[in-house]
Amino acid sequence: MSELKIAVSRSCPDCFSTHRACVNIDESNYIDVAAIILSVNDVERGKLDEIDATGYGIPVFIATENEERVPAEYLPRISGVFEHCESRKEFYGRQLETAASHYETQLRPPFFRALVDYVNQGNSAFDCPGHQGGEFFRRHPAGNQFVEYFGETLFRSDLCNADVAMGDLLIHEGAPCIAQQHAAKVFNAD
Repeated sequence: MSELKIAVSRSCPDCFSTHRACVNIDESNYIDVAAIILSVNDVERGKLDEIDATGYGIPVFIATENEERVPAEYLPRISGVFEHCESRKEFYGRQLETAASHYETQLRPPFFRALVDYVNQGNSAFDCPGHQGGEFFRRHPAGNQFVEYFGETLFRSDLCNADVAMGDLLIHEGAPCIAQQHAAKVFNAD
């Protein structure tokens, strides 16, 4: 799974550093974005309203230059302001990464978050053929094509229903229990 990107306005000054891929804000539909950088001009033209209308809750920063000021009415709706200053690029980059990482983490529902973390740890289970990342399927040409088609992640995340690290689906503990509680809250159920 690829890391979410940073959407940046063309009119923004170069005032932050990031290891994440950056995309042009005008070419983004926001589904693969973890944070957004706008200029004051973008905000005044309604770009912040457009982003808020998605309901995604993506953190937005405003980049300023040359004594430019962000109108006070926008401050409650943004995560921060980056002034164009070469000596602060790393500092602003850390703020950006913190906001992007937090957004990325809270974006995933509890069980999916736990499953992604589990797979990223490189755990191995030996219950079924798929539990070794599809390695045994790869011993035959047809099996290899099967793994290539679906991808290794599918087979790495094919877990036993009672994996200790993930919790137990049958007795409702760990990640499955948290996921059930989350679903109940989302759907206003008991």
